[in-house]
Amino acid sequence: MPLDDFILVSSDQALKVDGKNFRRARDFLFKNIQSYSNVDVVSPYYSTDFIEEAFPAGALSGQCLRLIFAAAPTVRRAEQLCDLRKIKGRLMAERRCQIEIYLTTSIQFLHSKLVALRSGGKGKPRRYFIGSANFSSNGYYNNDEIMLSLRGYNASVESYLNYLIAHSEEISDLKNTQERAHTWREFLRNAYLYYRPTHQLSYTVDCFANDEFKIVRETLSRALGGERLLYSDDTNRLTLSIPLLLELDSEQSSKRTSVNPYAVETDYGLWVPQFYVRSVEERVERAAEPRKKRLAQQGQQLSSKTGDFINERIQAFIRAVNQRLVTQNHGRLSLRQAATVTQMIARRIDGLRRTLTREDTIERHARSWIGAPVADFWEDQASSNEFFDSFCEDLVYKINAQKPSVMINHLKQVFEVKDTDDASACRRRIESYFRDGWEYDQNNWPPGV
Repeated sequence: MPLDDFILVSSDQALKVDGKNFRRARDFLFKNIQSYSNVDVVSPYYSTDFIEEAFPAGALSGQCLRLIFAAAPTVRRAEQLCDLRKIKGRLMAERRCQIEIYLTTSIQFLHSKLVALRSGGKGKPRRYFIGSANFSSNGYYNNDEIMLSLRGYNASVESYLNYLIAHSEEISDLKNTQERAHTWREFLRNAYLYYRPTHQLSYTVDCFANDEFKIVRETLSRALGGERLLYSDDTNRLTLSIPLLLELDSEQSSKRTSVNPYAVETDYGLWVPQFYVRSVEERVERAAEPRKKRLAQQGQQLSSKTGDFINERIQAFIRAVNQRLVTQNHGRLSLRQAATVTQMIARRIDGLRRTLTREDTIERHARSWIGAPVADFWEDQASSNEFFDSFCEDLVYKINAQKPSVMINHLKQVFEVKDTDDASACRRRIESYFRDGWEYDQNNWPPGV
């Protein structure tokens, strides 16, 4: 099977280095795809826009396409099947082609990238493209990838394609969910990760934090003694409070929602099984409702403040600053300094107004927890090990707590984790459970945690 004496690259930067031995991967691939009647694509990841670009309407009709992708975890399977079924229907209608889309449901983790081309007639040699690029826009446009081009029939590659098909299911035959986990990766993937929001609403402005205000800050500190500056924040007498400045209702502390009964803590967030996600979301939403109302009310109050009112209040703050500075024989703020302070306060007010008058941002800031499906980082051995190890560390810690939750006791029983086990022993027990052929039923979690 001859190997072409050039390589296919996705990077324009690489093409500039060696235009003779490098070819642009996507152009070469698209040209060949449209000249063969049978196309097989193997790729862990894909993007719908790239699939449609590779098989455009109006190109060669009557093609036979087989697309083989990695199955998404249960938490995203329904969305994946919906998207792929739409693509399949569109290609069949617009291209009048035969298309089968497979998901690898009984392979530990598909990582192969392969495109195989063959013609129904004689005379045109088969072609294989093998390399690092996923069948996606990132793979062929944004990343730096390489593909090798091979010509002629290869029994080994064809055997591998048959192996993949045998361990995959066509999307027409798949249900939206997979109820059993066959590996520890599948078990850990079928969950959400919850984390605390990192960007909190800021209602204060530290007007004198910049170096140009160093002397002003020191002088104000001496002038104030134990007093607070006008409109200053409770926690810092030099920090301006926007609610005090504009006579807004102050933000009240919200009761924190606990998700610990449903979770195992990892270095990537709190791991919550898909079975409990609805219960956790209901808890988080109930706790968020009062704060959503308060934030929306603040937004209405902010919107009602006129530009003249805001400017008058800012100038009152600047006058108060100047009065304090004069008591220490310090000159007033310069025009440039006063303008800088005014701009800083105005920007913070505008930012709060935009945030507090949009339903989506109010929703986000009202929540004490944000959840998302476990990310697909399993091909990165270091990341998956860190995730698994931290999972086991917290599981062992909670098993030995005074009152382990129902969920923790369930995990202890299923994987036969001992009270004396450390994190390494706990991991070995979970790995052994799946290696010995046991499966975990995703609906087997105890209710009423």
